[in-house]
Amino acid sequence: MSRLDTVTSATLVDVRAGWLPEGRHRAPACAESAVLWAASGLADDTPLEALRTWWTPERAIALARADGAGPRCRAVAWVCQALGDVLVGVDLRGADMRGVDMRGVDLRGVDLTDADMRGVDMRGVDLRGVDLTDADMRGVDLTDAVMTRAIMRRAIMRRAIMRRATLIRVDMTDATLIRVDMTDADMRGADVTGADLTGADVTGADLTGADVTGADVTDADTRSAILEPVTE
Repeated sequence: MSRLDTVTSATLVDVRAGWLPEGRHRAPACAESAVLWAASGLADDTPLEALRTWWTPERAIALARADGAGPRCRAVAWVCQALGDVLVGVDLRGADMRGVDMRGVDLRGVDLTDADMRGVDMRGVDLRGVDLTDADMRGVDLTDAVMTRAIMRRAIMRRAIMRRATLIRVDMTDATLIRVDMTDADMRGADVTGADLTGADVTGADLTGADVTGADVTDADTRSAILEPVTE
């Protein structure tokens, strides 16, 4: 039996070498991530249970910020696979998330009300049920993100990228969506009441059953979009 056959025997060295729970394995951490590990201050022989205690929402955000400013190697998603999804359902109201790299992270049910998320990379993120009311999301990249039933009332999303995003039953009431790229997005049942979609690109998007009452679609590109009206 190898020393990694039990949970308690794994250390930071093993995690960086590709260790995963339940006997799984993956490729080692990339060379570019070395600077992030060094900044953590953790010793190579730090045991798994101590690592799990260390891995908090605050440290995940700090790592995402360092990764966004440096190597951009999806560090948070990588660590979450080994140590757990510590950001699911947490309270991040008013948080400063500018420039963080959150690609592939599970953020289901997170409260990001009033958060500053300018320039955040959230490609492929799971944002089901998240609350983004009044969040500043200018320039955020949400390509391929899953945002079913997310609340985005009055969110500011100028020039955000939401290509192929799943936006089923999302509440975008009064949101600022000027020049947002929602190419091929799934917006079935979305509430876009009163939203500003000036210059937005919804080419190929599916808006079946979406409520666009009072929305400003001046100069919006709706080519190939499915625009079936909401029914009672």
